[in-house]
Amino acid sequence: MEKLVAPKFATEAEEADWWDQHMDVVEANFLEAAERGTLRRASETEHGRRVMQAAKRALAAREAAKTFLASSSEQDRERFHQLAIKAGLDDETYLQQTLLNALASAEDRAA
Repeated sequence: MEKLVAPKFATEAEEADWWDQHMDVVEANFLEAAERGTLRRASETEHGRRVMQAAKRALAAREAAKTFLASSSEQDRERFHQLAIKAGLDDETYLQQTLLNALASAEDRAA
């Protein structure tokens, strides 16, 4: 089982993106723990709650990105595609990251 050590994050969006990028390890650890019978509820700790919130935000942003891309014009999809290429990401991940950053900025302005 690979032990993930989350770094300190400047924003919730950065944290959500980090966890999204490491979901393959989280999933593998989950399946291994399930097989060994060692699953436990991390969400009962403060860290666990933050991880669960970040994962939920990442999943919501991913779903929003899929919906947005599906309903966007060809021109807008191409614009996002070109920006994603420059960022070294696939279209969905780039849009998800953009949405998370926009949400974090809006929350900062509202605070």
